[in-house]
Amino acid sequence: MMEAVTTTATAAAVRHRRTQAARLLADSPVRAGLSWSDLSATPDWAAQDRKTLDRLACATGTRAHAASLKRCIDGRMLVRLRERLGPAALKALLSDEPDVGATALLEPMAIDAASLEQLVDSTGRDWLLASIEQSGLRDALRTRLWPDAGPLLRAIHVGAAESVVRTALAACALCDAEQPDEMRSAA
Repeated sequence: MMEAVTTTATAAAVRHRRTQAARLLADSPVRAGLSWSDLSATPDWAAQDRKTLDRLACATGTRAHAASLKRCIDGRMLVRLRERLGPAALKALLSDEPDVGATALLEPMAIDAASLEQLVDSTGRDWLLASIEQSGLRDALRTRLWPDAGPLLRAIHVGAAESVVRTALAACALCDAEQPDEMRSAA
């Protein structure tokens, strides 16, 4: 009996995810080419509001560049990331060893703070999209969420991307926990 309830709940969750993905991608020109299994694989983060999605992209890019950012000795470079993510989230993203596939990608001293912020955001978008194994779904989400992003410029291993995204999601949860209740309700 318990197994039947679990199966029903799982089936309902899959139907809900497919419906949510179909609504999200309704305007996408590649939507017609997606299967039900593609829609079922749509990650929860894809349905977030723009502010949350931008923060997740920042967190994901920060984690992907963690090996380089940990070597940065100019605190001014990290101020904007700390403001956007919160101190606890930034610390979590830069602590521990970098994820497999996330290597020192930039030289922090060779870039200014504004360029770093743009780089972190674009890298985060790339890694979020790379965490999606289905290429059709990945292209549909890129078109829907970041139409100006263009195609991925480098190959990123799906497993490495999934690991970076998991760490970024956990760090964003820390950021949410740091915000006072008034700020959360205003967002």
